[in-house]
Amino acid sequence: MSCSLILSFNFYKDICVLLKSKNYMQMIFAAILFGGMVFSAKLLEQIGVTFLEVSIIPSLLVSTCLFFYLRKKVFDVSSDGKKWLFYYVLTNVVIDFGQYMPLFMGVSVGLTLLLMYTQPICTILISSLILKRKVKLYEMIVFILIVLGTYILIWGGELKGSFMGVIIALLGGLGLSLEVFCAERLSLSKVSANVTYFWLFLLGGIILSIFGYAFYDPSSPILSFEIYRYMSFDIIIYMMIFTFLFYWLGNFLMYKGYEKVPALHGGLILLLEPLIGVLLDVTILKTELTLNILIGGSLILLGNWILIYKANDEMK
Repeated sequence: MSCSLILSFNFYKDICVLLKSKNYMQMIFAAILFGGMVFSAKLLEQIGVTFLEVSIIPSLLVSTCLFFYLRKKVFDVSSDGKKWLFYYVLTNVVIDFGQYMPLFMGVSVGLTLLLMYTQPICTILISSLILKRKVKLYEMIVFILIVLGTYILIWGGELKGSFMGVIIALLGGLGLSLEVFCAERLSLSKVSANVTYFWLFLLGGIILSIFGYAFYDPSSPILSFEIYRYMSFDIIIYMMIFTFLFYWLGNFLMYKGYEKVPALHGGLILLLEPLIGVLLDVTILKTELTLNILIGGSLILLGNWILIYKANDEMK
């Protein structure tokens, strides 16, 4: 009895110490913001903003601001860095499709976020099949947990929304997986975070604009882009808030947090993202929390937790 009380006291003492750390709080707020990002995109969809507008406008706004801040420094990229920067941009375009487009196809916020977090499946497959690295026992357990969780999410209950939207969300998980490899190479090429973000948002916005031009459909909630909409003061304010909170502040807090927060702790804190998204989805949008979402989502998050925890042990 006394032993359990002591352990409990020490646990809460550790939590209090963490909460007093500025860097940990920055990571927590970043996770909360990222959790609210997809939810906020859904709110924008409900007031008539299209997929292209949600994806392109914030990217171009942030890249414009960064250009005035960095100026000539934006070209300070090595030849090797340019190659991996290009790949990094492409992976993030895939992520944009995965985290936003399903919302415009009837897929819920919670399901979209949880499907995005299936990315360890692709990471393990890429490591094994392409990089020829031997799969460890814990990675196999993670793989099975997340595949099982994904199966339960999709086929364990009534699927609401477009099945194609579900596939696109899964492709977003692939984008997240490839992003990890590209980010690692970029860090080795000594490309600064600000320069990376500038090219990421600028080129990403341009690629999405070309996609929108090629497949433009004025009647589609996905493929229309109406400039006149931004004559509305309300829409302008909503988009500015969306851009500032999620594209600038969220990334800034995560970057600053990782300066002092160990990778293990940062990765675990960012697992708040899908939890926050599901919570907002259920409480505000009144989406039903079905058993398949609860069980499948728990298995996916458990798999992510094991992968983060064991990967950190290997780095020690």
